[in-house]
Amino acid sequence: MRISKIFIMFLFTTFGYTEEEIEGRWHLVGFEDAVMYQFVDTEPFAEAGLKYTIYVNMHGEFDDLDGNYTGGTPHPYIVEEDIITIDYHFGNVVDYQMDFMCEGQVVHFHHIDGGGFTLFREFYDYSQCQSMPDECFDLSEIDFGMCEMYLGVGWDGYQCEYFSGCDWVVDEIDYSDNFYDSIQECEENCQCEDGDIINDDPCNPRECFEGQWVEIIIDCAEQMGIPCEDGIYISPPADECCSTCVLYGDSNYDGTLNILEASRNFKFIKSVVMITSDKCYENVGKLTRYKENDVLGGIDPYSASKSSSELIIRAYRESFFKKKRNTGISSARAGNVIGGGDWSGKRLIPDSIRSLLKNKVIYLRNPNFNRPWQHVLEPLKGYLILAKKQFAKPNNFSDAWNFGTKNNSIKSVKEIVDYMILFWGSGKVKVNSKNKFYEQRNLQLDINKAKNKLKWFPTYKIKDSVKITTEWYLKVYKYNQDPFKVTNEKIKDYMNENNWS
Repeated sequence: MRISKIFIMFLFTTFGYTEEEIEGRWHLVGFEDAVMYQFVDTEPFAEAGLKYTIYVNMHGEFDDLDGNYTGGTPHPYIVEEDIITIDYHFGNVVDYQMDFMCEGQVVHFHHIDGGGFTLFREFYDYSQCQSMPDECFDLSEIDFGMCEMYLGVGWDGYQCEYFSGCDWVVDEIDYSDNFYDSIQECEENCQCEDGDIINDDPCNPRECFEGQWVEIIIDCAEQMGIPCEDGIYISPPADECCSTCVLYGDSNYDGTLNILEASRNFKFIKSVVMITSDKCYENVGKLTRYKENDVLGGIDPYSASKSSSELIIRAYRESFFKKKRNTGISSARAGNVIGGGDWSGKRLIPDSIRSLLKNKVIYLRNPNFNRPWQHVLEPLKGYLILAKKQFAKPNNFSDAWNFGTKNNSIKSVKEIVDYMILFWGSGKVKVNSKNKFYEQRNLQLDINKAKNKLKWFPTYKIKDSVKITTEWYLKVYKYNQDPFKVTNEKIKDYMNENNWS
């Protein structure tokens, strides 16, 4: 003990002391009527440059300040600028950073390694402290102006951020009460507990991960349908997001009809390639690949609209083009295409890129979805070959065509995101092991017809497709390269690799 005391005395006396107005009685926030602290100047330690902080008993009573510390435990401390060093005895010496607020009536002690506690001076009404918000208000949608004046630390809905702007008042509303003095103070008040979920908006659910709220990515277009405008919504279950819809004038059906009708009225048109989707097939979950003559249909309106497009294409081809005029009409069916430049909402690649650009965790609700992924240039090459051959020999190529993937391109959502993080160079992903969402059954396309008759072959491996896609976003949005030039580079690279012009 003698060695310990000598060490402590040496430690404390090596620091200078700058007066901070902490002497007096303080309440611990959250225990206003039960726990108090006393910061005092007592002999004999004051002569050595030491002060005493007294932790008071749980009854909220201060002990005798003359040395009869029957209920609480006195601890020596010293202050240097905004750092208070407290000896909790037995070699336990702890440093806290002190942040004073509310005209010195409130002080927060930040432990150097994290954590801390907040005290307010006795007889002060803590509820009047405007520097400490009662709740974390989302400031991300508030426009504070383009000025560079520092406003403070605020909550952006997901994490604590430094905010700058022109003023705290926007549209006659004063938001100053919603700012903290430091990142640490904000996080201690706003950080969530891992596993907490906010699901008041099923399309934008959030879950707490490592103390921060992260957005759960939902790939709506590939699940049960696409939210639509100017149409009839089919509401999803209360705990799910993606609404299916039938448009007033569905773009898949009516749009296809309008193009075909226009083509019928212009005699000079010789080749028409209509792009639909692999979703046009009635997905019964078979293990073999779907061929062009398999049954069309689907259990959701999105799939039904695609199959309806196929039916109207076939009807027009047989009724107006095949027998009456020399014009080729075909339909092309591809799978899950990816590529740079897609910023659609609720889709895997764009939402993952948004998270990577903001250094946020990529949260996947359906990590085990297995899908046929292909780079957009692969089916596009097939469309162009089909259009060219059909132009020369309309009757030989007017039909339905699959442009699918190689056998090794069936990967899960989690695997795709892992590839993206690898090529991006950083990033984190968290998955939900308790998936309650509907998973589309396996759907793969048989491409032998396109291989044999069009001499079209997919060339990219799935890893290559993800790499090329990720590189596009890296160059354009992280390194500010011209998107037109980057796109042309990717097209030229693809053409050179395939000896295609």
